[in-house]
Amino acid sequence: MMKKSIAVILLLAITATLFAGCGTKLDYKYDLSEYVTVGKYKNVVIEVPQSEFDAAIREELDDLKTEKDITDRPCALGDSISITFEGTLEGEDEPFSGGTGKKEDFILGEGGFIPGFEEGIVGHSVDEKFDIEVTFPEDYGNASFKGKKATFAIEITELKEVIYPELTDELVKEKFKVDTVEKYKEDLLKSFVNYSNIWTVVTEDSKVIKYPKKELKYYKNDCYEYYQEYYKGIDFDTILSMYLGVTAEQFEEYATSMAEEMVKSEMIMYYIARTENIELTDEEYQAGLKEYAQHYGYTDVKAFESAYGKEFLQTNLIMDEVTELMLETATAVIVEDKKDENSGNEENSGNEENSGTEQSSGTEQSSANEESSSTEENSDQE
Repeated sequence: MMKKSIAVILLLAITATLFAGCGTKLDYKYDLSEYVTVGKYKNVVIEVPQSEFDAAIREELDDLKTEKDITDRPCALGDSISITFEGTLEGEDEPFSGGTGKKEDFILGEGGFIPGFEEGIVGHSVDEKFDIEVTFPEDYGNASFKGKKATFAIEITELKEVIYPELTDELVKEKFKVDTVEKYKEDLLKSFVNYSNIWTVVTEDSKVIKYPKKELKYYKNDCYEYYQEYYKGIDFDTILSMYLGVTAEQFEEYATSMAEEMVKSEMIMYYIARTENIELTDEEYQAGLKEYAQHYGYTDVKAFESAYGKEFLQTNLIMDEVTELMLETATAVIVEDKKDENSGNEENSGNEENSGTEQSSGTEQSSANEESSSTEENSDQE
């Protein structure tokens, strides 16, 4: 079973900190309507798949669950399972790198596997040995596996039924300090109205017309510079091949997609801020600066400002205000799960870490898949 490639794991792990030290000022002082069509950002409805909502309940009840060995039936979605596996690519005799493992534990249906993998396990029993065939998706994180067929020899070594307590008024009163199950679910649904989800919806609903060249170039270069600093003293070709496991072309694609995501988000932010007349006063900046410094463990506010840069901190504070504006009128609703086109089954939104043949959803997917990816030069920014 193949886990996410080292490159994907590493790139995803440090994406959140990639631009944390930026001190440059990219304020997009031009007509943003020529560059981006911003989607609805007020009264946004965040759709929560039923399976994702159910998974959130299970996560909150995790410390109360029990498990029971299964010996009288085959495995089903939702069971706790442990497998031993060995995978070979079509036309090859030896297992591929990362394609073998022992005692891989996960909840069946929540493993984050590539399409067809978990579905192929369903219906088999403990101690049974069997083969399944899968095809790596075209957007898989490791380019060398994209679109390739593989056969996995699998043995189920352990199978348990996961039993969660019934959600009752008495239970939620004791554990969550709310009076009824209805009120508990209402509060839980509200928790999906958050920073991450609101930006996901608004970003997906917005379309880039063209990318300003200066800003795109800046963030793209910043991506390269980050890894060069992270692996200081090592030749960049060596960094790519030995440490990230990608080609120069693949890294170029990744750096471009990351830059596009950053620029798109910032254009949306500044567009909303200007439309809603959101401006940062000196008093608001000083208060936000102090709060940020305390959050990141700085006792010296000036030292914190010097470390991160005033312009960067101002941008983040404006982002906070824009986000608060969007959250004020946003709501969440539960929706039916979408059908998985590859397997014909409903999508399960739960994700477990370190699951074999995991499908990457991060580094190699461009934020501009459904929009123009042209990079236009802004004459005012040169």
